[in-house]
Amino acid sequence: MFGSNQRLIALLLVALASCKTSGDIKTGKDPRVSDDPSGVRTLDAPPTPGETSTHSETPPAAQKSAEVLERELEVSQGELENLRHQLERERQEWQLRQTEIEAEKKKLEEALVSRPAQAAPVVSSSEGDKNTVEALWRQGLESAQKKNDAEALVSLKSLLSNYPKSKHVWGATLTAGMLEYRMKNYKVAAIYFNQAIDLSAKRSVGPSLSWYFQGLSFYKMNKKEDASLFFGELDRRFTKTSVNAKARKILAGKAKAPNDLFADIPNWLDFVGP
Repeated sequence: MFGSNQRLIALLLVALASCKTSGDIKTGKDPRVSDDPSGVRTLDAPPTPGETSTHSETPPAAQKSAEVLERELEVSQGELENLRHQLERERQEWQLRQTEIEAEKKKLEEALVSRPAQAAPVVSSSEGDKNTVEALWRQGLESAQKKNDAEALVSLKSLLSNYPKSKHVWGATLTAGMLEYRMKNYKVAAIYFNQAIDLSAKRSVGPSLSWYFQGLSFYKMNKKEDASLFFGELDRRFTKTSVNAKARKILAGKAKAPNDLFADIPNWLDFVGP
């Protein structure tokens, strides 16, 4: 009897040891979690496959991309606004230069009108208008080649004033400007070259010379900013011409502006014809 009681007590103790206490049930304590003396709770076993973390340490990739794109957009908008201001400033500067050029042109034209007129060479009226124009043109070219600049100018100016519809008007205008340039009358030369630019719109031979010569006239007047405008237009319109290459060297300081345009363009006669 006594032996059977001892066995019964032993079985009850084993059963109690295998059950959760009521305290464990109330607190919901996970039997896998142990308390460390430092106060940090550790997990004795890995979580079950169904358990996942409820927090993410890094933002989603899509959110990062949106933030980066927004910053890049702000930078691009700033650069675009700066470019707009720069273009507007350049446009205003260009308009100011054009206004100054027009004012200078008006002064030059007034100066040309105020110059005393020289007597034109006598040409027989029996030769007719056509022969008269050809005689004036030939005399002007021959005198220019001999460096009789004053005589050449008389012939060419007579042609221009009396026969404004002649086929030699463009050539006479350009040559007159070249003569004034060689005589160092750069302001008057600039007037002729400006007229030559207007007349050269439909020409296929020699139009680049008027832009080149006009730039040189302003360059000789120490108006290098104005000269660069005409050289720039020369570069835009006639990029591959020899005179454009000359202008580039002058602007770059690699060459000097010529004193004699006839010597600078030895084959000038090829470009002044009708």
